[in-house]
Amino acid sequence: KGKVAKGFNAITGKPGSRSDNNGHGTFLAGMIAGKANGSGITGLAPGARILPAKVLDGDGVGDSDDIARGIIWAVDNGADVINMSFGADSTNRVESEAIDYARGAGVTLVAAGGNEGARLVMYPAGYPGVLGVGATDFDNQRASFSNRGPHIDVAAPGQGILSTYTKRPYFWTSGTSMATAYASAMAALAMSYSP
Repeated sequence: KGKVAKGFNAITGKPGSRSDNNGHGTFLAGMIAGKANGSGITGLAPGARILPAKVLDGDGVGDSDDIARGIIWAVDNGADVINMSFGADSTNRVESEAIDYARGAGVTLVAAGGNEGARLVMYPAGYPGVLGVGATDFDNQRASFSNRGPHIDVAAPGQGILSTYTKRPYFWTSGTSMATAYASAMAALAMSYSP
């Protein structure tokens, strides 16, 4: 509460959206910017603000045009870090051009490495200049579900993470999406000290 700016729904093209009919974005937002108020969980960068751009539908499915629109909107509306906890195993020109636009504006781009547990390059994590994130487990080893390959630049905790949710106050889950949120939060902290 109080940390989420008015956003953008890239699927409908409507500004002002802050609704989440899936729960994934709410989970990641809590991991990044959850308030340090002695209740529930605290985000890794509690001073950060969330600028939500909805690019996936209620089932977590989307297309590259919507993703590109969301990236461009986020850049044009002042995002310093763009968390992309999604991916596909193929490249796309319109998405690649949006990534280049964001990089040209000095925005830090962070993307999930994927949960197939294979040596499989995922995009946008595989694009040049995007920080690709793998997940570690409870023993600080590569999580069994975490992809590996040249698109993985860093790893962060991704197993058994607790955060905010839509259908209930809090929820436990695992994935490279969660690791990506932690890496994005670290980028936000680093930028707050040295833009």
